Amino acid sequence: MVQVPFTTPCNPGPHKWAGVTVTGRKPFIQKLSDRIVVNVENSIVSAGSTAMDVLERSPGVNVDQNDNITLRGKSGVIIMVDGKPTPMTGSDLANYLKGLPSSAIERIDIITNPSAKYDASGNSGIIDIRMKKDQRFGVNGTFTTGYGQGVYPKTNIGSTFNYRNKKVNVFGNYNYAYRIGLNHLLLDRSFL
Repeated sequence: MVQVPFTTPCNPGPHKWAGVTVTGRKPFIQKLSDRIVVNVENSIVSAGSTAMDVLERSPGVNVDQNDNITLRGKSGVIIMVDGKPTPMTGSDLANYLKGLPSSAIERIDIITNPSAKYDASGNSGIIDIRMKKDQRFGVNGTFTTGYGQGVYPKTNIGSTFNYRNKKVNVFGNYNYAYRIGLNHLLLDRSFL
């Protein structure tokens, strides 16, 4: 929200100050020249979900039943958090993304054709998860919880803590997710 003071030039007397409020929201998905930006912040689509749920809804990103992430059908995607590559892969990465609430994410940058400044091993693409930054001074925090029901229930709970003054910023978070999946497989084989 932006407030802009202005004066009325037609009034020859004392100028009165008034406020104009301009509000705008970014679209959920933005196409830029080098990337696709998924604006998670203030999106109703991602309310109460996790980072993995948002990735599943992102364009060009596929998450299979084993939680493997592919970008435009190519595996070997580099997952970054705030511009730094995550050391996690496989089930560790999937558990992290399932436990990370979407309310802690500002945006997700999907780079399908990485430039030379990125490592050559990410030639199938880069997904950069940008976390929200709290700029308020003092002590603040959040507490989140979520529940979903399919065949089995799934829940998540999390909290963040932030202390900031002019010289130091201390931040911490804790997230927990409980999920049980169901795979129903029917096989019919005929041997001649």
